[in-house]
Amino acid sequence: MKRVLKCKAYGRYVDDSYVVGCHKAALREKVPLIKEFLKTELGLELHPDKLQLCNVRHGVAFLGAYLKPYRNYIHNDSLLRIREGLELLKHIHDTEALRASLDSYLGVMSHYASFRLRRKLFCSQHHLFRYGCFGKHLLTFKRNHGLLYC
Repeated sequence: MKRVLKCKAYGRYVDDSYVVGCHKAALREKVPLIKEFLKTELGLELHPDKLQLCNVRHGVAFLGAYLKPYRNYIHNDSLLRIREGLELLKHIHDTEALRASLDSYLGVMSHYASFRLRRKLFCSQHHLFRYGCFGKHLLTFKRNHGLLYC
């Protein structure tokens, strides 16, 4: 992407990727080249329904996030799964499994502009405070009873 197609801004993870450019026409010209490279070098094909050209100001959905030029948000689908997971945690009494699940959710959300969302989601789950407390900035859940932050 950088050496041959001279794309300055792109991202990829396993089989998902995005390319950012200033001109739609220039990006359209690169699509056949990308398709050819994927087919000949890697034996892969672009999914025709998943190729999108969109304005970067509106954001791009990528890996459970919504990426914008200077800020990343958690995608609504990911947020829905976290909310469903929190409902399931009401029935778990294994402290270690509970802590691991909460730390996983908090870890995912820590990559995005989500402090207020974390506070709203996790501090309203009063049943969790029987098992521990949240660390500073709501980034971890601790089993021991240290400072409670909400």
